[in-house]
Amino acid sequence: MLKSERFVYILGAIREKGVVTVREIMDACGVSDMTARRDLAELEHQGRLARVHGGAQGLGFSLDNELSHQQKTAQDQMQKQAIARHAASLVKDQDVVFLGPGTTVEELARLLRGRDMLVVTTSHPAFMALSGDTTTQVFLVGGEYRAKTESFVGELTLEQVRSFSYTSAFISCNGIHGADITSYSPSEGVIQKTALDTSQYHYLLADHTKFNHKDFYTYCSLEDIDLCITDDGIAEEDLALARTFVDVKVVEAEGTEADA
Repeated sequence: MLKSERFVYILGAIREKGVVTVREIMDACGVSDMTARRDLAELEHQGRLARVHGGAQGLGFSLDNELSHQQKTAQDQMQKQAIARHAASLVKDQDVVFLGPGTTVEELARLLRGRDMLVVTTSHPAFMALSGDTTTQVFLVGGEYRAKTESFVGELTLEQVRSFSYTSAFISCNGIHGADITSYSPSEGVIQKTALDTSQYHYLLADHTKFNHKDFYTYCSLEDIDLCITDDGIAEEDLALARTFVDVKVVEAEGTEADA
């Protein structure tokens, strides 16, 4: 498909529903991830759209159209699974682990089933991934339910998260811009930062689409993290920049670890 035809598709999709994902462009136009992102960058430069994590939105598009947990689950599954596998290797038996919201963290939860440890989570999908397991002890921290991410937020949630001491905290984000780790929801961000503050080890799980993107609320810095785990789709310049702030582990989507 010619570039001009791709531009017509991208702008048409945004006019129709307000947002388009990189995956949708790849599937509809038969192009690579890199080509789709270059197209979005050029259209953004022309002032015709605004790039967001995993795609782009119209200039007048409301942030209320944040992608849902279900929509995010369908994106970059192999990358998320590879990241989760490495994250699981960092957890030891009898650890106390915090799992924040996010589809990559949900993949990690599945890999912790059957492990002798205590897991505290604000994520309903992560809780469901661990429910019924008689070996892993799991606490679902309640509060105000945020349907978009299927997680709990608010003062009640924050108070409970603060009351635990964690061996390790695994968090996610919607975007990484410079050293800023960003989320759409301030309430989710505050809870994740609180878990980091009460944890011995701090891990960020972020696939390559999260880099060089910024969402509404900055809740912590890469300098607050011990290790960022990402996949080998990350651009060299994004990796180099991130490594000025934090140790970054790069894993291959097939599951074999690879240091870039």
